[in-house]
Amino acid sequence: YPSFANFQAITSDRRCWKTPLSIAWCDNCGLIQRPRTKQWITDCEKIYDTYELSDSGKLTEQGILGEQSNEFMSRSEIILNRFEESYPLKKDGKLLDFGCGQGHLLRSCKKLFPDMSLYGTDSGVEKKEKIELIEGVEYRPNILHDDNQYDVITLFHVLEHLSQPDLTLSTIKQLMTSEGLLLIQVPNPSRNPF
Repeated sequence: YPSFANFQAITSDRRCWKTPLSIAWCDNCGLIQRPRTKQWITDCEKIYDTYELSDSGKLTEQGILGEQSNEFMSRSEIILNRFEESYPLKKDGKLLDFGCGQGHLLRSCKKLFPDMSLYGTDSGVEKKEKIELIEGVEYRPNILHDDNQYDVITLFHVLEHLSQPDLTLSTIKQLMTSEGLLLIQVPNPSRNPF
């Protein structure tokens, strides 16, 4: 969409970025991504090398009013409950949160599935430190050399950040058990364009 070139780009850690904004939209699946140009790859390296975690909700996730109750629940809890309704999870299985960020999903998994073995992976030393603070969660620095087989692998708002999502998904497939489940969440611009 060439008309986006007039907009100021803002990184996910809320910094203005000088490179003109360009957006690509997949007509088949609705995924929105930046086109994979050399400039985009260079920008991503610079952005993630200096990425700063948001101060809002460092260890707590935003609350959303529950569907069956008038109580606030974390977004991750709601998603996991919906997922489990359709795809019952192996209670003592292994779950890898790929792109685990600050560990919101892992905290919700620990609460909902206390017997599940939980693992997280993400880029950046500061994320490793946060994940290791969650009791019972193990940080995986490099899944390319991971000998575990996972029953569930999650990617929450990760796929749209990857420069080669097809290669990442191929790697992830190798890490899954034969009955493994993959849970991917990407932005839905028709529901929330911002």
